[in-house]
Amino acid sequence: MLNLRLETVSSTMFSSYYVRTKLLYSSFIFCYKEFQMSPSDEQNQLTIGIIAHIDAGKTTTTENILYQTGKIHKIGSVDDGTTEMDYLDEEKERGITIISAATTVFWKNHKINIIDTPGHIDFISEVKKSLTVIDSGILVVCGTAGVQAQTETLYNLCSEDNIPLMFFINKLDRPTSSFSRTYNSLVESFKIKFLPINLPIYNLNDQFTGVYDILIGKAFIYNFDPGNNNINKIKQNASSENDAEFFTMNIDDYFQQKYKIPDFLSFNNIFSETLAEFDESFLHEFLSSGNIDDISYEKKIELIKSLTKERKLFPVSCGSALKKIGISQLLDNITLYLPTTDEVKYTLYSASNEPIEQPNKKVAFVFKTIYEKQSGKISFLRIYNGNFNKGDKLFNPRINEWERISHIYQLHANKKTEIQTAHKGDIVGIIGFKDTQTGDTLLSDKSYIFMHKHFLTEPVITMSIEPRFVKDVEPLLNALEIISNEDNSFRFKQNQQSGLIEVSGMGELHLQVIQHRLFNEFKIETRLGNPSIAYKETITQRVSREISVSKIVKGVTNHFEIGITLEPSDENKLVILEKNIEPDYLSFFEIFSNSIFVSGPMYGYPITNLSIILDRFNLISNSVELLLLGEVTRDLFFQLYNEAKPALLEPIMKLDIVADESHFSEVISDLNAKNVDIIEMKVLPDSPKYRRIIALGRLSLFFGYSTILRNLTSGQGYFSMEFYTYQPSSI
Repeated sequence: MLNLRLETVSSTMFSSYYVRTKLLYSSFIFCYKEFQMSPSDEQNQLTIGIIAHIDAGKTTTTENILYQTGKIHKIGSVDDGTTEMDYLDEEKERGITIISAATTVFWKNHKINIIDTPGHIDFISEVKKSLTVIDSGILVVCGTAGVQAQTETLYNLCSEDNIPLMFFINKLDRPTSSFSRTYNSLVESFKIKFLPINLPIYNLNDQFTGVYDILIGKAFIYNFDPGNNNINKIKQNASSENDAEFFTMNIDDYFQQKYKIPDFLSFNNIFSETLAEFDESFLHEFLSSGNIDDISYEKKIELIKSLTKERKLFPVSCGSALKKIGISQLLDNITLYLPTTDEVKYTLYSASNEPIEQPNKKVAFVFKTIYEKQSGKISFLRIYNGNFNKGDKLFNPRINEWERISHIYQLHANKKTEIQTAHKGDIVGIIGFKDTQTGDTLLSDKSYIFMHKHFLTEPVITMSIEPRFVKDVEPLLNALEIISNEDNSFRFKQNQQSGLIEVSGMGELHLQVIQHRLFNEFKIETRLGNPSIAYKETITQRVSREISVSKIVKGVTNHFEIGITLEPSDENKLVILEKNIEPDYLSFFEIFSNSIFVSGPMYGYPITNLSIILDRFNLISNSVELLLLGEVTRDLFFQLYNEAKPALLEPIMKLDIVADESHFSEVISDLNAKNVDIIEMKVLPDSPKYRRIIALGRLSLFFGYSTILRNLTSGQGYFSMEFYTYQPSSI
């Protein structure tokens, strides 16, 4: 028998109807009361990111979260360019998210900081910056398309940072959607433990009408208003049964007449079996009775939350953001199963890379920087510990300087509200920092410890750019400097001899957006040249050397010993093994390593995957001139680099291509001619006449591929492309 409770909502009746057993509802109310506390308490604060493959409905999901929580009172549309979080003109025109945006909402006595991120691969840098400061994420998946290329990329990025995830299967109102099929695609793609929390409910005409919560045995039925085809909002935050009208009904008969839950028994069994795998008391109950219904809600929630935090389990919700179905339940699941700020631990590191667990001091991290005409430079901070007040001075160990907070702002997309104090877990905007940059750690005392956040995204495509008018050369360089400070996946440089300016980014769309921004914000007309490849270089062998230097500078003897090792790594980094280095020299080596990665001595391209290890730095004289230290260190680095067998690298891209059946062979033949690696081919479940191809190939082969694919498929094919890795070049 289905043990369900039914909630029906109708704007014309202005009332809610709940069908439930008294025992189930009483337990549910008790459970929620246990989790309701003051929003000001840090143990009730969450910081989450909403991420998705493009067109999975992420922006619409965020928009409905804002609406359900009362942050906004009218829901915008992506198609109309009226959504709250996509506020740039370019976002409104293209109907895509380009930059990440932060906001804060309150739900059932929980404060939820939200970062809404882009879905297009060209703006993956914005996603990476956001992932560095969230405590958990909501990965939105299209209920029609299932797991897509960017879905896998985002999951992998979250895995690298050990971020707990909840999946939200969206767009279940579409006729070709399927919760079961999408859930199975998650299981097949990621080989991890998923836990179905919500199931879709359909009427007998196969229209998506609600969601069923397995944990509480409660059905939420959303009624269409015949007058405007909209879904009405559920009455929320009920603290007692007197807050709404309740009726007891025979659920079995009701569902047989009007509703159905596909694969209910199967998913209900998956829910019980999965939890039984992780807890002996659950396993004992499951083996003895065939279910875990008699285990309390408190224990179930505690177990699910613990496993989610440890990334041993990934809860799955469902709904339709467009039809406003399931958003309230998604919010409930966020507050019940995702870790709060107080439950997430963080680590800082010394200059010698020694971990320091949660130091007893104020700690914040700058994950984003923007520039506004009126306000100037605004630094986006995630506060990890302590309260930050207007007027406070904070120490930046990277630049060995103190910075002052002039203004603190609570953020909501492009809107700012000034506040006097920001608390642990908050995402805020700060005005007043002069030299602090994205990626900097800020502390309340003069300590040389850092948060290691890896979000640098190297560009893969380069184009020349020139202003229409000669008078705009200098303004163009200034504008590009501002944009590069905001966007760490964007680079520019000017050839001093020819004056040619080159810009580099993540794709043609990325650079086109920047070109439009130059015109819209800075009133500079420009022309972009043809794209070229952003090569890199690295070393392939480990080398090391130690030298002793004694030289007279300005009549003073400078005597010191220095030892450096270069070795291949999975990222660029400086490791300082020598302890007790004075701050001035520590800062010098940090600046030196950052500058040396920009241009390699062999090919002149940026260096990647290189670890510079300072094995030894011993002052024999009282001090050393930094100019001399720079010359010696650079010469030693160049010698070692040339001995380490440098290699030229080129970007390899991952392509997700969809082509119709009649043109499939032409697409495959073209890919084979390009000598790419085809790693997967399959039929689209929702569209059997279409085939999906996943392939890996050199970026140089796919300039203008949208036109080629359009010609090969008579306009029936489309593709997305994302950076995969760098490999030795065949040039």
